Amino acid sequence: MNKSKTQEILEQKFKEVAVGEFFRWLFKNYVIKKKAGIRSLKQNNYFHGVVCGVFGLHFGLTVEEAKQIFKRQFPQYFKYEKRGCWFTKGTKDLNTQESESFFSQCRMWASEEHKCFIPKPNEVTEEIMHELDKNRELLGY
Repeated sequence: MNKSKTQEILEQKFKEVAVGEFFRWLFKNYVIKKKAGIRSLKQNNYFHGVVCGVFGLHFGLTVEEAKQIFKRQFPQYFKYEKRGCWFTKGTKDLNTQESESFFSQCRMWASEEHKCFIPKPNEVTEEIMHELDKNRELLGY
């Protein structure tokens, strides 16, 4: 069955209007967000090596013990509910934005509550890294 040129044009216009209406409805009813990637290797190294390392040295804890304290202090980053049950996720499951927010909270809390200065990534000096390296055994790595 051959379609007339007019029929083809009308069908095309219908598709364009339908698609246009769909996208107008979609943008009106839903917020589309860019998904943040999982935390980077640099973020992972900074958290374990510097944040947990400095805090661990301050209190004589291993990196793993310091990490557990931070996770308990800021459970909002790690607890989630699914089908009526509560679960926890690991630091590796945080995306880049969540990681930065979590690290910032850890630094502020350590400083304000415990007078423990944890440097930002761009503030880490060779002296700090040397001190952490010197205490690898105490820190458990």
